Amino acid sequence: LSLDDYAYKYLPIIKDRTLTDLDFNVISDKKYNFTIRQLLNHSAGFASGDFEGKCEEKFTHDENMHNLEDFIKDTKDMPILFEPGTRFWYSGSMAYNLVCRIIEITSGLKYIDFLNKYIFKPLGMNNTSYLYNKGEEELHAISYSSVDGKLIYHDDMDRGFEAYYPGFNCGGAGLISTKDDYFKFAKMLLNKGTLDGVKIISTDSFNEMLKYTPTPNYSTLGIETFALSFFVRDPIYSSWQMLPSGCFGWSGAYGTHFWVDPNNNMIVIYMQNSSTFGGAGAFQHTMVENDIIELFNLKR
Repeated sequence: LSLDDYAYKYLPIIKDRTLTDLDFNVISDKKYNFTIRQLLNHSAGFASGDFEGKCEEKFTHDENMHNLEDFIKDTKDMPILFEPGTRFWYSGSMAYNLVCRIIEITSGLKYIDFLNKYIFKPLGMNNTSYLYNKGEEELHAISYSSVDGKLIYHDDMDRGFEAYYPGFNCGGAGLISTKDDYFKFAKMLLNKGTLDGVKIISTDSFNEMLKYTPTPNYSTLGIETFALSFFVRDPIYSSWQMLPSGCFGWSGAYGTHFWVDPNNNMIVIYMQNSSTFGGAGAFQHTMVENDIIELFNLKR
């Protein structure tokens, strides 16, 4: 298994993508393929936001939202927006579902079982899963939205993320955790793959994980410095991030935000569960970053 393998090596059904514009008009007769690395750094050609929503509405079926195998079958005709490796567009759902299905195929385990065996249980992350831990609801914040200035709470405790079916092993969303569990995960990253003597990631894989190539953003035309599933702060290319050089992390759709600062030996975890104010670049994330930098007098 190599990061530079074409994804279709493990998922033949997704071979040969059609290139289209945002309205699904075909703009090239050529067929394109992408690697696992390009899926992980969001340069495969898929997109989040409105276009991803239109793709799921056009190509996917609700009955296939229960598991990754059936979901992937729906994607065989789903197009991409640009030649793989040439642009960046975040795709937490489509791209990462493909990666997770490859993990299932190569490991012989359901994705959540893989996570439990190789990450959660070794790190002692006992309150992290795709399902609410019944009897321990006090450990989990209930998701809410803002409607006319009032907080409206999520009334379906079985669904960790919007309309996803309970327990759907989505690659880019749906895991429910606590600040204590996530601190263990982040501390493992600060320690370059090891926590309390337990090694989760090899040194070579950890270093590879944080490598990036500055890539033009398809929609904003800015330059992105995204590594394998993490942003990496580069003072030259990612000026929209206020963090010191070398920091890496990411944000959640419901407003969670975390980063690891290896140069200052620091972890910052911000937990929020709002379906209204979330996602990367949310205003409160910038406020938290600025407050931490000012409080600790950190150099950018």
